[in-house]
Amino acid sequence: MELNFALNVAFYMREYQRINNISAHCITNSQYLYDMITKNTKLNVKVKSTYVISYDEKIKTVRCTNHLIISLNNKTVIDPSYDTYVQKDRRYFTNVKDLVTYGVEFKDRTTLKEFITKYLHFEKIANDMNKGIVQVSDMKYYHDQADHMEIIYKEKGDRMFYPTNQPTALTK
Repeated sequence: MELNFALNVAFYMREYQRINNISAHCITNSQYLYDMITKNTKLNVKVKSTYVISYDEKIKTVRCTNHLIISLNNKTVIDPSYDTYVQKDRRYFTNVKDLVTYGVEFKDRTTLKEFITKYLHFEKIANDMNKGIVQVSDMKYYHDQADHMEIIYKEKGDRMFYPTNQPTALTK
């Protein structure tokens, strides 16, 4: 039931983001989902820094971006951000070696270095969150999303702990 709660919170968060055209807030989204899971369940939750490879329908190209995701019990991955969750054929990588093995090529060493530097920045943010240090890039957005989730929670009540038919996670 606790896993269902985490999946439902992520689902309603992404719906809020879709309706309000929210993008590029994976830090705040991860912090909010992490907070909700740690305060309402006993699940082993970790924020992780990742690279996401996906096909972006809007610009008709493959994207590779730095991102934060939630890992539950080291086997279920939840993407709390609508803008990456809806990308076609998305794949998550937690290190450069796996990314290169997958076939990603960097045009030069400078680009690779910048990519690794940004990954390490996101990794520090994830590690801080996992230590209980709040990392929010937009406090107003965090509170607006929390207000929306409070309305949903009041409406759904205990049903937040039951499964929905919505695909919301990846299992390793």
